[in-house]
Parts: sequence; structure tokens; C-alpha cells
Amino acid sequence: MTPREFVGRFGLLAVYNRHGSNINGKLAHHIGEDRLLRPEQAAWYLNVKTSWVYDAVRTGRLPCHRVGRHIRFTRYMLDDWLAHQAKP
Repeated sequence: MTPREFVGRFGLLAVYNRHGSNINGKLAHHIGEDRLLRPEQAAWYLNVKTSWVYDAVRTGRLPCHRVGRHIRFTRYMLDDWLAHQAKP
């Protein structure tokens, strides 16, 4: 395992670039841009509690996709949200 890969609650998680490739150049299978993330995975990615994710979605602070009654996120959506948080 390389230092940029982690085994967490949801299995193997690795750091991928914007094009969905990991550091070895393989296609992303775990947290790729085309994969919808559950709130627990988004919380892990943002390094916050899952309850914060639910609260932020409910109050409109964090964008999400709604699939029926479920909320889902893309990595690109979370990265974009993070980039806008740093601006004054």
C-alpha cells in the first residue's frame, strides 16, 4: 500500500486526481468523480462528522444530489464547495 491509500470503514480509499486516476495511473474505482458518495463517505472526505453533513445539507450550506429520499455527493461537487469556502 502506498502512503496515499487508506483502508477505512468503507474499504480501500485512495487519493485520486481530477481525472479519476490514482497515483499509479489506474482508473479510480473507489472514490472517482463519477461515483456518487454516501453522506458517511462525504463526511470522511471532508473530515467532519456525518451529522455535520446532514445538518449542512438540511440548511443549504452543502450542495448535494437527491436520489429519492437519499442524498449523494460527487467528489467534484465537494472539491468545488471546498474551493469556494476559502474565498473571502
